[in-house]
Amino acid sequence: VFSFFSIMIVVFVYTLPYWIPFKKVADVQPSAPGVTAAGPLPGTVTKEKLMSSGHELPEDYTCPLCCLPIALPAAQHSKFQPCCMKTVCNGCTHASRKRGMGK
Repeated sequence: VFSFFSIMIVVFVYTLPYWIPFKKVADVQPSAPGVTAAGPLPGTVTKEKLMSSGHELPEDYTCPLCCLPIALPAAQHSKFQPCCMKTVCNGCTHASRKRGMGK
């Protein structure tokens, strides 16, 4: 006749593999030769830093002549000049035509 404790020991022994976390050989990935670790994680991002980032315009939206940002949509406020392969704002195009260039 089995006692309560002997049944509990048998149940514990049979369920022990489910309680202990183990890694199978297939789950462990070997490290690649010559690859170093990624390094330390970056610090936390503050709310001020997050809200102030992303306001920079790429170089495509800056006039190379006056160095001012071109208003968006850039296609309406600028013109592509095939002679220099640059996108120039309408103000610089107007100024150059006023001076007698580009007629």
